[in-house]
Amino acid sequence: MIDFKILTYDDLDLVKQFVDNPQKRAICANTLANIFVWRKHNNTQWAFVADVFILSYGEDDSSNLLCSLHNFEEDNLRGTIEVLLEYASFNNKQLILGALNEEDIKIIEQLIPNKCEDITNNYHSDYIYNRVD
Repeated sequence: MIDFKILTYDDLDLVKQFVDNPQKRAICANTLANIFVWRKHNNTQWAFVADVFILSYGEDDSSNLLCSLHNFEEDNLRGTIEVLLEYASFNNKQLILGALNEEDIKIIEQLIPNKCEDITNNYHSDYIYNRVD
């Protein structure tokens, strides 16, 4: 099973090394500041699976397991998703992977065909940030 840990300030350096790479994950919700500001509200937890850093969001009694994946490569992604699917199934939850870009989605669809569905949540996607300022 996956050993999710509650995110605290003691984890700041650990999280920073995985989320502060704009070339890999240029998604504003996954900046270090946003992750820590919203960590209590989102019940943010973290874990490692196959050397992939995972952030999990949401209440334990939710029917969803919402996760974002960091520092993954194509060779460890399939195994990581399979472990997450097994964990979600064991806990009667539906796995939702958030904060994916179009390239990530294409890779997942190739690795695990016919098991995933790309759903854009426009409620969370209606704002724009200028990274240059």
